[in-house]
Amino acid sequence: MKGITWLYIILFLAISLNSSAQLSPVPKTYSLTTPEDYYKYQTDVLNVINWLEQTPWNSKNGERQIANSFFLAWMSGSPSVTIELGDDILMKMMEKNKELLFAYMGGYTKYTLKCHAEKSDYDVNKAKLAGFKAVIYKYNTEKSRSRDKNVEMIIKLDSEGKLEDWIATELPKK
Repeated sequence: MKGITWLYIILFLAISLNSSAQLSPVPKTYSLTTPEDYYKYQTDVLNVINWLEQTPWNSKNGERQIANSFFLAWMSGSPSVTIELGDDILMKMMEKNKELLFAYMGGYTKYTLKCHAEKSDYDVNKAKLAGFKAVIYKYNTEKSRSRDKNVEMIIKLDSEGKLEDWIATELPKK
């Protein structure tokens, strides 16, 4: 009898942990109207970025859309983070895997906020590098992604140790 009771307890805990792991860390209520609001939610944004990195694209419960919406709302008004999205390769990557844009913006944002927090020098090429590294991570871990030769080129450059130089020299030409 004790064995069955423990089995039910373990099963209940497993289900509880699984369902709570699916919920995004988006604040229940938030207001993004003043520059101070954006600063106030920086930790929440970082938590959302980390959650999006770990959550599959095909999550059925709608939490990814909620997290993406919060992140996009924060990004569009943030006085501390401005992302350059004009690179052709980003647009090409999004043709097959639209969610990779959020991965790129997440990596870029994490780098930028880290620079602000540490009061270190900001380098736009290092921000782009962080964005592309986030794309590589998500591409390699996402089971539902479509194969993309542009992302695979980035992965190859990274594995050869040439991605940072490519961003500085070739990316502006693309």
